[in-house]
Amino acid sequence: MKQSHLFTRLAAIVGGAIVYCLALAINEIGTDVFTDHLQMAGHWAHWSENWPLVVDYDRIAGIFYWGYPACVGLMATFIFWNGWPSEGARLIIYLLILGVIGPLTYINYLQSDQWVNLWTQSIFNLFVAFCGYSAVITIRNIRVTAADALALQSLTVLMITSLLVALPLFYTGIFLAVAFKLMDHQQVQLINKHVPLAVAGAAGIVAVLLTNLDKLRSAKSGSSE
Repeated sequence: MKQSHLFTRLAAIVGGAIVYCLALAINEIGTDVFTDHLQMAGHWAHWSENWPLVVDYDRIAGIFYWGYPACVGLMATFIFWNGWPSEGARLIIYLLILGVIGPLTYINYLQSDQWVNLWTQSIFNLFVAFCGYSAVITIRNIRVTAADALALQSLTVLMITSLLVALPLFYTGIFLAVAFKLMDHQQVQLINKHVPLAVAGAAGIVAVLLTNLDKLRSAKSGSSE
C-alpha cells in the first residue's frame, strides 16, 4: 500500500472515531440535560399519551446508544476511505444531520417519549430515515474495488439501513397507528419484543445483498463488453 493511501485511510479511521465519540457524547450529555430539564420544568405532559410505545425498550435503548454513533462513525470512515469523495458535500450534510438528529431521537426514546408528542417524534423518525436512506443510496453508488473498502461499504450499508432507516420506520408505523387510533397501548405491548430488531436486521441484510448483487452485475457486464 502506498504511503499516501495509508495516510488517507488512517485519517479516515481517526475521523470516524471522532464522529463516533461526538455522537456518543450527544447521547450521554444530552440525555442528562434533557432529563433534568423535563423533571425540573414538569414537562411530562405526554406520559399517558406516549408511554410505552417503544417495543423491547430496554434492549433497543442499549443498542441505539452504542449503535447509532457506530453508524455515523462508520459512515464518516467509509466516505473518506479513499480521500475526498466527489459527493462529499451532500454526504457531509447527511453525516451532520444524522449525527445530531439521531441522538435527539434516542434521548426521546430513553425518556419514554416524554419530550415530544407522537406526531413530532414521527416527523423526527421520517427525517432520520430519509437522510439515512439517501446516505445508503449514495454510499452504494461509490465505486470501490479493494477488499477492505468493500467490506467497510457493506458494513456501513448494513448498519445504516438497520438502525437509521428500518428501525425508525418500524416505530413510526407504531406511533402513527396509535395516533390514528388504529392501535392502543395494550395492543402495542402484544407485539413480540424480537420483532423490531428482526425487521431492522432483515432490512440491513437485504440492502447488503442488493448492493453486492449490483456490483456483481456491473462486473459481469463490464467483462462481457
